[in-house]
Amino acid sequence: MTVQRSLGPLTDTAAFIVPPPEKDQWGGSFRVTTPTYRHFSGTTSITRSQVPIFREAAPGKSSRIDAALDVRPTTAIRSSLSFSRLIIARKSDGSRFSSETIPRIKVEYQVSPPIFLRLVGQYAARSRSPLEDRNGSPILVNGVLDSGSTLNEFSTDWLFSYRPVPGTLVYLGYGSTLEEPREFRFQDLRRTRDGFFGKISYLFRL
Repeated sequence: MTVQRSLGPLTDTAAFIVPPPEKDQWGGSFRVTTPTYRHFSGTTSITRSQVPIFREAAPGKSSRIDAALDVRPTTAIRSSLSFSRLIIARKSDGSRFSSETIPRIKVEYQVSPPIFLRLVGQYAARSRSPLEDRNGSPILVNGVLDSGSTLNEFSTDWLFSYRPVPGTLVYLGYGSTLEEPREFRFQDLRRTRDGFFGKISYLFRL
């Protein structure tokens, strides 16, 4: 890697010098959990810590929020909702290096003793700013200025399970992933992955 330096109206490049390792980094978290009631339970945690930004070989600060809620309206239906938000900022000037936001939902339905359904939906919004060194100079990777990255993915997974008797099992599932240019817009979605899977097992008794 190299670094772009400004020399008045001109620019030049210089070798990226790896600094010594960071030491004595701290972190702390606060967590709240509800008692387990009959129909729901939940938990929330907040974490702040000093972290290394490996791609820039620089110190950073992270802030993370995690929340989860389990809901069981009936004995046949179970659902869980979770949310995670992570932000990493540069320690030098407080500018944002990266962010990640992931909401997720899972619903399970026991239709009957042998039939089981499950749906999982997740959105992952990830972004990273262009790489900089500790002085704020742009970093070049393989001779090209790094431009950062953005990835907004929405994925779903379906599962059907049929188990009429012990030893006999049928699994059928489908999963897909879509991407969009702007987070949480659900516009201009582009399909990037489709997958079907299945499993059938039968126990022969002699």
